[in-house]
Amino acid sequence: MKLPDVILRLLGQTPARRSGPTVELAFLGDVMLARRVEARAERDGAEGVLADLWPILETADVRIVNLECALSTRGARWTPETKVCHFRAHPALVSALTAVRISAVSLANNHTLDYGPDALFETLDVLDRAGIAHAGAGRNEEEAFRPAIFRAGAVRVAMVAFTNNEPGWAAGPGRPAVARMTRLCRAEGTRTVWDAGHSELILTP
Repeated sequence: MKLPDVILRLLGQTPARRSGPTVELAFLGDVMLARRVEARAERDGAEGVLADLWPILETADVRIVNLECALSTRGARWTPETKVCHFRAHPALVSALTAVRISAVSLANNHTLDYGPDALFETLDVLDRAGIAHAGAGRNEEEAFRPAIFRAGAVRVAMVAFTNNEPGWAAGPGRPAVARMTRLCRAEGTRTVWDAGHSELILTP
């Protein structure tokens, strides 16, 4: 099996040149910008939080993370008995993402609503102002399931995102929520992408 270029670079190898148009994707997994990360950013600057990854990410056309915190100063902790960790970082920490040119984030996870709807609403606004696409959570059911649409050069990319965590946060009519994973919603999200005509590349983190 041929390894992706980003993995080859991690292994210290030089990717082979390819003919024809290609899109290189880089996925960073969970990114949590609160607590000690936020303290480091206050000391050294938010732009340097992910800077060590830039040599690996530099040539990618699309860079995607799972954003495991709210970017907000608003809201209050969601406190059911089973919830132990709550993650919220200052909106200025979005600079950690823009500094390494993150294209899109998934918000479909178990920390997006840690500080409730107000923090989610601010997070969405912060990402929009920063030009970072997002999928997997929203102000209502429609927005939660809406694909993120962005470009990688000449290629249009659509990303849908779902989670199987926190059943109490499942999207429903008229309430802010995350897009919860079911076989139906995954198929529906993908169908929405195709119907919108953004079908060159569909990502489902």
